[in-house]
Order: sequence, then C-alpha cells, then structure tokens
Amino acid sequence: MDYVAAQGLGAAMELVDTVRWALLHPRAVFLGVRDLERDVSEDKWLCYVATPSHAYDRKTGEKRPPWPGEVFLVFVTEERVVYNWYWCESDGRKSHLPADYETRFLKDVL
Repeated sequence: MDYVAAQGLGAAMELVDTVRWALLHPRAVFLGVRDLERDVSEDKWLCYVATPSHAYDRKTGEKRPPWPGEVFLVFVTEERVVYNWYWCESDGRKSHLPADYETRFLKDVL
C-alpha cells in the first residue's frame, strides 16, 4: 500500500477502480508471463487484459478518457494475488490485445 500511495492518487484510483473492473471484465486472459523489461518470467502467472472506459491521471487522480492505443494489464501471481498493473501499447492488428502478445505470454486462456 505504501508503494501505491507513493505513486500518486491516480495509481490508488487505478487499484481501487480499474484493476477490479479489469479482473471482472477481461477481453483476454493469458497464462505464463514474459516481461523482459521488468525481468519477469513466470509460467503460472496470469495476465488479464481489459479495455476500461476511462483512466486516471497518475499525478492528480482525475478521471480521464482511456489512453489512446493502449490496453490495461493486470498481473496475478500463482497465489492469485495482484502483483502489478499498467497501461500498455495495444497490438496494431488486434487493438484489444497488448503489443507482442504472441511472445509475451505462454498460452491464451480466454
């Protein structure tokens, strides 16, 4: 909670509102997360992909339209604990999926 609070009101609003919504309304769910930028390679983690109707400004916490050309990702550990979440560039051909989804995940679950 301290980490989220340090990120600003927008991050807290995402956790309270957008993460919950994304878990309840996924457009896709993938098993096996590969994120080389964050040094994450977990075979049993899930990634929920959603397209929320709004986003939050990270600093001010103000509700705003969703980030253009992006989808919202929520990462869940094998213990079913939310590990991380963020907006990510969407795929050019399938705009409801993240860019490079074929190599970022092991298996499509939903």
